[in-house]
Amino acid sequence: MESNESVTTLINKLHSEALEQGRDTYRDPVTGYAVFTADYHRRRGTCCGSGCRHCPFNHVNVGKGPRRLMSTLIGMLLCLTAQAQVPNVWFADTVLSFSPGTGQNVGQGPVFFPANVLRGPDPQARPTSGSMDPREICSLGRGGEIIVGFINRVIIDEPGDDFVVLENAFRYGRGRLFAEPGEVSVSTDGVTWATFACDSLETLAGCAGTAPVDATQRIGEPTGGGDRFDLATIGADSVRWVRIRDRTGAIIDNPQHPSYDPTLTGFDLDAIVAIHAVPRAFSASVQFAATSELLTVYAPSTAMVDMYTPAGRLVETQYLEPGISEISLQKLPPGLYLVRYTDPSTRLVYKVLR
Repeated sequence: MESNESVTTLINKLHSEALEQGRDTYRDPVTGYAVFTADYHRRRGTCCGSGCRHCPFNHVNVGKGPRRLMSTLIGMLLCLTAQAQVPNVWFADTVLSFSPGTGQNVGQGPVFFPANVLRGPDPQARPTSGSMDPREICSLGRGGEIIVGFINRVIIDEPGDDFVVLENAFRYGRGRLFAEPGEVSVSTDGVTWATFACDSLETLAGCAGTAPVDATQRIGEPTGGGDRFDLATIGADSVRWVRIRDRTGAIIDNPQHPSYDPTLTGFDLDAIVAIHAVPRAFSASVQFAATSELLTVYAPSTAMVDMYTPAGRLVETQYLEPGISEISLQKLPPGLYLVRYTDPSTRLVYKVLR
């Protein structure tokens, strides 16, 4: 367990990074919850009385009266995380790759991406109004593709739907559906894929990007909307990666399509939510990339990597900050090495051939 001082330092760093990148939230390093930044609260204009961590108003309204006390207790949960609307749901927390298409680029820049697809639904999402806020959605563009996944968890097959894809589909006019379909595939390793049927040419059955989202409802529940997928339908028992390929072209190229609309520009990803998931077997991972001579390490917390020769001689020590780090092996002589990874809760040993 990290000391209070080191956790505070990490929190301040994460908060500063979120402010610099224009994000409204960051992930708490202890709980994994999303915490609102000072800029987010500042836009509200006044202290909400909820005791929020980064209140820019010196908590002037905290604890004022019995009604305020109840508001504070409720508000503390809301300020801590939108994910707490439903216990045991998890948002995708990493992007493996992104290949933008054409016609739309909202939310693709480094100021907003990938944070805009690694948190919950746009809080303004409603069944009758789509979102174009670059802080909340990333447009794939026509023919675009994105692969997102879970570092610390694995989506598993249980009775019912296992994960939800949230796009900004909405209804307008006399119930017409503004839909930008996407084909959904899943994988355990990011290499071999199983694809859900997507009838983008006619009914849109099985496609993502067709079910409006209502952010006022519970995340992951049917009333909250979104396109829901059951791993059992493709015979998968667990997956880590979700791939979405835009299929809007099937509508744009066919004016007779029931969902045709000349303003369609491509799938807009809001979030991916796992309903059924379990922790990974290990909290850390080490991979060797022979072509680049790099050791790529994901550390969920402050960690240390020691490298030894088979005879037990220590040749390298690296201290890592939380996140993904790359360690160059070019200065080491060719040969076999033992890599020992250590963090406050894990110790693992790997063999690496240089």
